[in-house]
Amino acid sequence: GAARFIRGDVTRLDRLPIGAPCSLILDLGCFHGLDLQLRPDYAEAVTRFTTPGALYLLYSFEPRLLRARRLGATQDDIKSLFASNFRLEKVERGTGPDGAATAWYWLRRIERV
Repeated sequence: GAARFIRGDVTRLDRLPIGAPCSLILDLGCFHGLDLQLRPDYAEAVTRFTTPGALYLLYSFEPRLLRARRLGATQDDIKSLFASNFRLEKVERGTGPDGAATAWYWLRRIERV
């Protein structure tokens, strides 16, 4: 296999040189920092750029306030945004370097027949 890393604005995935749909997407702390109103567009773009059966690994802080801004997501937040196109396979809870609660979400793109 091969990996290609692309840096860009995740709220505008359609403007990035992604090309063909991906079989793996790794989000290491991006989603949880998005404003709430941008999250549905991001979820739709992730769906558009993944192949059926693709694995989407999402790392997120649990909800908290940082400088008066809400960051993070709950498992219910993740499920409500991605459930129509992804199956939640696994959740692994942990703690970030600053002691904040975190979780890894393993989501699998649903194959439609």
